[in-house]
This record gives sequence, structure tokens and C-alpha cells, in this order.
Amino acid sequence: MRSRSSSFVGQLALVLGLLSAPLEDARADVGPLHYSVDPRAKGCPSSAEFLRDVERQMGRDDEPPHVDHRPRVDVRIEADARELRAYVEVDAEGPEESHGPEPTAEGRLRKTLRAPAHACGDLASAVAIVVSLMFRTSAERHAPHASSPPSPAPPVEQEPASRSDVSVIAQPDIVLPGSSRVPPVPPAPRAPSSPTSLRHAVYAGAIVGKTLVPEVGVGALVGYGVTWRGERRRLSFGLATEASSTGARTAMARRGGGVLVHSNGLSVGPCLYLGQLLSCTAVTLGSTTGVGTGVREPERRAFLLVEAAVRFGARIPLPPPFALRTDLRVGAPVTRPRFFIESDRIWEAPAVTVLGSCALETTF
Repeated sequence: MRSRSSSFVGQLALVLGLLSAPLEDARADVGPLHYSVDPRAKGCPSSAEFLRDVERQMGRDDEPPHVDHRPRVDVRIEADARELRAYVEVDAEGPEESHGPEPTAEGRLRKTLRAPAHACGDLASAVAIVVSLMFRTSAERHAPHASSPPSPAPPVEQEPASRSDVSVIAQPDIVLPGSSRVPPVPPAPRAPSSPTSLRHAVYAGAIVGKTLVPEVGVGALVGYGVTWRGERRRLSFGLATEASSTGARTAMARRGGGVLVHSNGLSVGPCLYLGQLLSCTAVTLGSTTGVGTGVREPERRAFLLVEAAVRFGARIPLPPPFALRTDLRVGAPVTRPRFFIESDRIWEAPAVTVLGSCALETTF
């Protein structure tokens, strides 16, 4: 048989364990106090014994507190083969709703106590102490207290709004008639960088002048050019390629007979454009061919043509996409072909060539 001291120690240990146990949400059907025991639990007090134990715990003080306001408490003891568990569920919303409708699962708290399977009496005594503490705490919370009416709070003087509290909307300057005030000129927007465009050109025309044929030469040319140019830039760069052919011209000998000379060439070189003005340098490779005329045994001779030249000209705009392209060309032949009949020199290529060109150009 257990002694009273060992029983009190067991109850105290269970109470300390209860006070340190965490609160959890619970679900229960409650009245002011409901007590139920699992049939598998042995040695547990009856409902009447448990209620008397709760009242005894609450009446230990000389002046018991006011207990009209009691929270709804549900005590449930469950058992298995190893231990006993006591669940104490209480309405967390307090006694204001103690006489109201049946509460839901929200707003309730749970404490769990555990004890060996043979210690149901000690477990029930510890639960009675906890329930009595809950009732006493609720009663003290609702006990009447003398209180003085709160004094009205002194009026708070509102300080004028600081400059940081005022929103300022910027407005443009307004100039009235007859006013000497001139509104500031807004800065000019920066022009966006213009993309580089690639322009292609094809042209065809005629050439005339002192060329690599006797007298004044007349010929034809076709060309292709490509230009890299900014949309808003007057300066641009390009590359031009031309094929030209000069019509045959005859150089006569004093003693009769002569030579018929014509030339063909292919030139390539860079160009610089400033607005509609152009300047190019070019290297020409080709051939100069002569055929004897007015002689018993005419011969045909061809010579390599190498010439360096510069060109200066302009583009005259026409309805798009056409333009008239004109230039003046000055060249220096590196090779100077010579033609002879027997020992007489009939014609020799000039040291400097000067000719003009005019061509119709279309761009794309």
C-alpha cells in the first residue's frame, strides 16, 4: 500500500510536468466540467470522487475566490498497455461564453499528462489540482476591482506640416503679354547615333580624252560601287570597280601604212565621298593591242597595260534612284607600248592620260 508521502510526491511531479507541457488545439463536447475514463484504465476515481477532489483543492484557502465564472473544462483519461494519458481541454475564450452556445474546436487549449498504467489515482489527483487552478484563475480574472474613470487625454497640438510633407508640382514658366521675362530654352535633345547603311550602285557611261590610243579616244565603261555611309553623315567611304574599253584609233606612218590601236582595262580602288563630291584612286590592269594596216604582211601585237590614276567628280541627283556621275581622270601608265613599221616608230603610249567620264548611276 502506498504511503501518503509517496502519493503527494507523485501528484506534485505530475503537476510540474503539466505546467511545463505545451498547449495544443483541441476538440471536445463540453459542459462546465466533464469527466470521462477509458474502461481499460484501472484504479481511477469515479466522477463524483473527482468532482469532490476538485472542490477540496479549491477550498484549501481561508477565503476561497469567487467561482461563478468557470471556463468549460473537459477531462478525458485514456489507457493502453504501457501508460495512462489524461487530456485536459479548456475553452481559451474565457467565461464570457460559458453560458453561450456549444463551442467549436477553435479557441480551445489542451494539456496532456502521462502516468504509469497502475497510477490512475495519482494521475486523477494531479488533474484535479490543474482544474482547480484553472477555475481559480478564471474567478480572479472576473473579480470586481475598484477603478477610477480614466482621465481624458490632453489634446495633442498638431504641428504645421513641414516642407517635406508638402508635395510640390513643378509647372512651366508662364509669360504674360508685355512681360520681359523670357522662358528658359529647353536643351536640345541629343540626336541618337545613326546606324551605318550600306549602299550599292551600278553605273554605265562613256569616256573621252587623251587615252592609250592615238589621237582622242572614245570608249565605254561599266562600274559597280559599294558605299558605307551614316544616315546623318556627309562623309562616307566606298569601293569602286570598273571595266572600260576604248575604241580603235589609227596611227599613220609617213611612208604609208599604219597601226590600229585599242585598249581594254579593269580598274579597282577606294573612294571618298563628301556629300555629292567624290574622290577615288584606282589601279588599272589591261592590255593595249595594235594591228598593222596598209602593209603587205600586217601583224598583231598586244602589250600589258598597268596604270595608276586619280579621279575627281560629283554626283548630280536625279529622280530616285538615279543620279548622273561625272569625273575627271588623270593617269600615269607604268608600261608604255610602242608600235613600229620596220624601223619607223609609228606610235607610243603617252606618259600621262587625261580623260573625262559621264555615267548614269542607279543605287539600291
